[in-house]
Amino acid sequence: MELYSGYINKLIDELAALPGIGNKSAQRLAFYIIGMSPQRVKHLADTIVNAKEHVTYCKVCQYV
Repeated sequence: MELYSGYINKLIDELAALPGIGNKSAQRLAFYIIGMSPQRVKHLADTIVNAKEHVTYCKVCQYV
C-alpha cells in the first residue's frame, strides 16, 4: 500500500532520483512544491526547462 496518492508518489520518486536527494528530502521537497502557488511552480518548472534547453558544456574544458 502506498502512503500518498499517485501524483505525490511520482513527484517524490522523480525528486529522489536526483543526486544527493534521499527519500525523506524528496518528500519534504514534494510537499513544499505542492504548497507553492501555481505561478511559482510554473516559474520553477519553466526555469528548469529553460536551463536544460540553453545551458551547454564548453567543448574544450567541459565546464558550464
